[in-house]
Amino acid sequence: MKRGMPDQDVDHGMDLNLMQPGTPRASENCDSIALKTILNGSIQSFFDEIWQQSCAIYSRENELDIESIPNIHSPFDRKVVEESPYLQLLRNGWSSVINLLENGRARYNLVEGKCEPDDCPLLFQNHECVSPIKYNHSLFHAYLDGCSVVLNHADQLCPYLASLCLDLQQTFPHAYANTYLTPPQSQAVPPHADDRDVFIIQVYGEKRWIVYRNIPIPYPYPHEQVGKDGKPVPSDVLEGERLIDRVLRPGDVLYMPRGYVHQAQTSSSTPSYHVTVALATHDWTLAGLIPNATQQCLSRVINYRKALPVTLGRRDASKEQEEALQSELDSIWLQLQKTITAKSLINNLGNRYETHNRAASTLREAIMEAKMITMDTTNVVGKEAAFAVQLSTTIRPATPAEKASIIITSQEEKQGGLNVRECAADAILSILSCIKQQGKKCLVKDLRNLRDQQHDASFLCDLTMLSFAKTCVELGGLAIVRG
Repeated sequence: MKRGMPDQDVDHGMDLNLMQPGTPRASENCDSIALKTILNGSIQSFFDEIWQQSCAIYSRENELDIESIPNIHSPFDRKVVEESPYLQLLRNGWSSVINLLENGRARYNLVEGKCEPDDCPLLFQNHECVSPIKYNHSLFHAYLDGCSVVLNHADQLCPYLASLCLDLQQTFPHAYANTYLTPPQSQAVPPHADDRDVFIIQVYGEKRWIVYRNIPIPYPYPHEQVGKDGKPVPSDVLEGERLIDRVLRPGDVLYMPRGYVHQAQTSSSTPSYHVTVALATHDWTLAGLIPNATQQCLSRVINYRKALPVTLGRRDASKEQEEALQSELDSIWLQLQKTITAKSLINNLGNRYETHNRAASTLREAIMEAKMITMDTTNVVGKEAAFAVQLSTTIRPATPAEKASIIITSQEEKQGGLNVRECAADAILSILSCIKQQGKKCLVKDLRNLRDQQHDASFLCDLTMLSFAKTCVELGGLAIVRG
């Protein structure tokens, strides 16, 4: 497939080119660097031919040797990243994953053992939401046990995503990023449609995406999203033709307008980390702006806030009441024509963008200016020690005294133990047994070599080994070798 061009076998599916406001000509001089890189072509051509009309896949096949990039947690260099935010996200995919798993845990605002729901990491296993309490809120432990980890508004946690979204806002009014980390043989959520346009960027591992041709509700609003909140996906959609059936690999980008039903699943042995850049197009429509503007206008008149006569809409409503209402409506239409103009809608839309961008920008700037967090601790077990564990860290069996030094603060921690997904459990347990029985010291990146050779190593990726080491150090089963 030609780099940066939509796949030739991906067509438009159901015609989505319904009435929409004309897209302004894009400014090629001040537009998004990341979007230019993804498209490798004219941004205006994207708006003319693809935007809100069809799905498209853009690939960087044979251009970026992502597999050769070492899994090293590198410091964030703002100047370098801003020169090429999309490429730097790919080249620092490992840092991005680790950053989100570490910082995401801090989003759990614990009050009497409960989590505040706003933007807390979401854990899914077999399409069901899982409580983080089981893992003492460790996202590494949850991933090790086979949970998919979803972080909404991850651009406020990860500097690479913050830079990417700020750059994309050179072209789009507002953009934010959600991230999805999925272990092998997993599917985070069932088939569904979204109320926003998205760019799906595959950063680490791979994932198979299926997009269905039939669109049940064109350009849905939040309450119209099929596959969510009990609203089923029509059977004829899932049984119908597939528009896309493709494995995305690092550097691949799928653009998908809102309304397309889709699902994604990892392979039998490879995890996946992808970023969904969301464009809240349901909030940028005439069908949404006009009712909001109408309500704002009419709400200024006290009488329009009052209930209509109780007889209206019933059989005993009089002709005089109907005529009086019609007269009032005629007056309202005239007032609305004067009040709701193109200029007023543009101003309202601009104010909405500014509000969203100002709030997000404050948090993004803070994360991009923050220094890489390091734990200044001499502990060799426990949470602080686990935070410091990297692939280059050497670990050993913990002593009984070291394990006893861990402070238990909740009943959940006291009852907690090591949880490992089934496909990797036997290999992981054989590694743990080898370390403890033989008193071995080992680099985290080499742990898979300690497994019993009868167990398959294909499930033991670097992220699984790191999650295993961090979890065992936090629980007190293993300890860091200092010095």
